[in-house]
Amino acid sequence: MKSLKRRLLSLFLAMVMVLSLAPGALAVDEVQQPGDNEQKPPQENIDNSKWTDKSANHQHKKPESDTTDNPTVTEATCTEAKKKVYKCTEDNCNATLTETEGDPKGHTWAETGTEITTGNDKGKHKVTCTVQGCNGEKVEEHNWNTNDKCKVCNVENPLKITSSSTSNKLTSMDSSITLIPYFNDQAINTVDSEFTWKLPSSQYFDFNDDDRENGKLYVTPLASSKDSRSCTITAEYKVNDITYKKSITLYLQISAEIDLTASVSTDYYFSEVSDKGSYSVEDQLLRAIPSNYYLDYIQFSNVTTDYGDLDGVSKRDKIEEDEIGDILFVPKKKGDAVFYFTAYTYKSSSSSSRIEREGILTITVTDASDSSGDVVFY
Repeated sequence: MKSLKRRLLSLFLAMVMVLSLAPGALAVDEVQQPGDNEQKPPQENIDNSKWTDKSANHQHKKPESDTTDNPTVTEATCTEAKKKVYKCTEDNCNATLTETEGDPKGHTWAETGTEITTGNDKGKHKVTCTVQGCNGEKVEEHNWNTNDKCKVCNVENPLKITSSSTSNKLTSMDSSITLIPYFNDQAINTVDSEFTWKLPSSQYFDFNDDDRENGKLYVTPLASSKDSRSCTITAEYKVNDITYKKSITLYLQISAEIDLTASVSTDYYFSEVSDKGSYSVEDQLLRAIPSNYYLDYIQFSNVTTDYGDLDGVSKRDKIEEDEIGDILFVPKKKGDAVFYFTAYTYKSSSSSSRIEREGILTITVTDASDSSGDVVFY
């Protein structure tokens, strides 16, 4: 009997313990019920900032190595670098990551172009990219060749320079060349602030643009040289914000280091401008001496010719600078009277810096008259 009671008591206590645990068990079952849509909080240390889905609860992943279908590859073009688009390898994830590799290839421009005749770029040319499928183009100013045509589009340069010399060469100290710029065949008034002469620094050429209203630039020898010398002069003219350029090269070579000329028909003093000259013989001589030297004196090797003589001058007379203008030439007959001389120049009073410069003076006698005024030589 006692044994039965003990068994019943143990059974009762066991049932009480089971019932006391039942609500907690039911609660756990409710949390784990399928169909509950509540999202788990994101894991720590997730960085999806470079992927299209930045708020995913998992870390997106690239494939461990590239495959044929992941990533999708777009090769580099003229303007864009090579592109790789990776798809996340996690199940049911469509996020993508785009990476670039290298640099764009850059355009390959055509060697020829097309002139632009209208719009804001009128006066320039257009060049296109030659790469298949590329629509790239650029606008450039013209690049002129020696034939006055654009190297790219072959249009003719509207800016030109005319020269008074067919050879563009100065051959005596009394010679000069006149340059005049033209735009579309119209002479340019170089007072215009949009026009500029670009003149080189030279010890042999002298430039004078005082006649700017007529657009003229005068070029004369600054010093004599037996060797050929050259200088390049460039005209620049800005029209509608486009700068046109045209260059011309002039030359200088005088047979003697100092070459003087005059043309006369009667007695002639060296201080006077001759009949067809721009400068007196005295001025030509002083201009022929380089600017960093001084003239001490000159000596003539001959003072008489068949066509005229130097009056009162003897061979080897030392004629100083302030006496040169007083030398008198007396003509005899028509022709070229040629005199040879040496000019002694120096940088300072030191004789060690003295340089001898050989010179030729050619006086062309055109007509000569006697004291009665009658023409004697024809």
